[in-house]
Amino acid sequence: FTAVPDGVAAGQYAIINGEQYPIVATTATTVTLEYSALLADPTGTPVVQFALWRFAGKYRGLSSYSRASRRTYIDPLTGQVTGAPAGFPAFERMADGGIGILLEGSSTNYLLDSQNFAAANWGKQGCTVAAATGVIGPDGSTNCYTITDDVTNGYHRIYQTVASIPAGSQTAYAIVKAGTMTQCSVMMRNPTDGQVALAYFDLTNGTITSVISGSAKIVPLANGWYWCEVYGTGTAASNVYIGIASAGTTFYTGAGTGTVHIWHAQGEPMPFGTSVIPTTTTTVTRAADDLYFTGTGNITDKFTIIADVEFEPGQTAEPRVFGTRNGTSYIRTFTSNWNVKTTGANSLNFYHPSTIYDGQTHRLAFVFDNAQRYGAIWENGILRVQNTALVDNVSLANLTSLGVGSY
Repeated sequence: FTAVPDGVAAGQYAIINGEQYPIVATTATTVTLEYSALLADPTGTPVVQFALWRFAGKYRGLSSYSRASRRTYIDPLTGQVTGAPAGFPAFERMADGGIGILLEGSSTNYLLDSQNFAAANWGKQGCTVAAATGVIGPDGSTNCYTITDDVTNGYHRIYQTVASIPAGSQTAYAIVKAGTMTQCSVMMRNPTDGQVALAYFDLTNGTITSVISGSAKIVPLANGWYWCEVYGTGTAASNVYIGIASAGTTFYTGAGTGTVHIWHAQGEPMPFGTSVIPTTTTTVTRAADDLYFTGTGNITDKFTIIADVEFEPGQTAEPRVFGTRNGTSYIRTFTSNWNVKTTGANSLNFYHPSTIYDGQTHRLAFVFDNAQRYGAIWENGILRVQNTALVDNVSLANLTSLGVGSY
C-alpha cells in the first residue's frame, strides 16, 4: 500500500476476493497475512477490504481479547470448519439466530492422531481405513479418510485404547459424512462402567437414530458433514469407538464395500464437546479465551451489564459470565437458585438455577449499586432476584479489569 488505511491492525481480518485472511502484522505500508493452505493465494489485482468491525479481532472501544493458542471452529456464516490464530476470536451462531463471540475455557483432546485415522493409534475392527478420494472435508480440504467394512459378520469400527478420556464428565464426537453407508455410531466405554454412552446417527437426514446410553447431539457442517457427539459420566477412564452402522447397529455382515468418511475425532473430560482440537502423537490443550474490559475509567461502584448468553446443555460446572479479574473472585454463575450476594473484597457473585443450561439464548441484566448495597438479576425481562442489603462492601473502583465469559 502507499499507506495502510487508518485503523487496520494485527488481530483483524483482510477480506480478499471474499475470503478472510487473518492480519498478523502491519507497518505504514504493508499488511502481513497468516498463510493458510486452506485459502488460495491472491492473484492478479484482488479486491481487498478490511473487517474493522464485524470480524475485528481486537475490538474497538472498551473491550480487549486474547487467547494463547490457535483455535479451530465452525464459521457461523458458512458452516465450514475454519481457523483463528492465537489472539483472534472465534464466532458461532446462537440459538436466536444471531452471531456471538465463542468463549470457551481451556480443554484437552485426549484422542491421538485426531485427523489421521490410518495411524497405528487407531485400532481397526472389521474394517480398513485409507485416505479418501474425491471427498471434500468440512474445512474445504481433501484431508479426510474413508472407513470401509469387510465381509465378516461382526463390528465394523475404529477405536482408540492407547489414550482414554479421564473419569468424570466425558464427551466424544466424530465429524463424519455418509459414503455408501448412511449410518454411524459413536461410543464411549470402560471396563468398570461398561457402556458410558452410545448413539446411532443418520448421516443422510442429519438426525439421531437412537440413544442407547448417555446423551447425544448432531450438528450439520459444510459439504455434507455432521458433528456426531455423545456424552456420559464414567467412574473410570473411557475409550472411544466410531463405527459404520447398518439398520441401527454396528454388528452386521459387511459387503466389503460399505463406507463412511471421517475428518476429525475428539475426546474430552467435559459435559459437552468444545471446538475442534487437532492432535498428532500427543494430547493437545487449547488455551482459554479471555475477553475483558479494562477497569480504569470503566468500572465504578454502580453499573448495569446486559448480555445475551447461551450455555451448553447438561453442565454441572460453574461457568462465569462476568468476573472481577483480581484472581480470587468473580461475578459468576452457579447451578443453584437465583441469588445475588457479595463474597469478600472486590467481588460480586450472581447465582442462577441449572434450568438456564438449556442451549437457548437468555438475556441477563446484572445491576449493582455499591453505595445502596443493592444487586439484582433480570432474565429475559423478568426480575429473578434482588438483594437490598449486601453484606460486604464491594468497592469496584480500583479493579484492573472485568472479565467476560469462560474462566
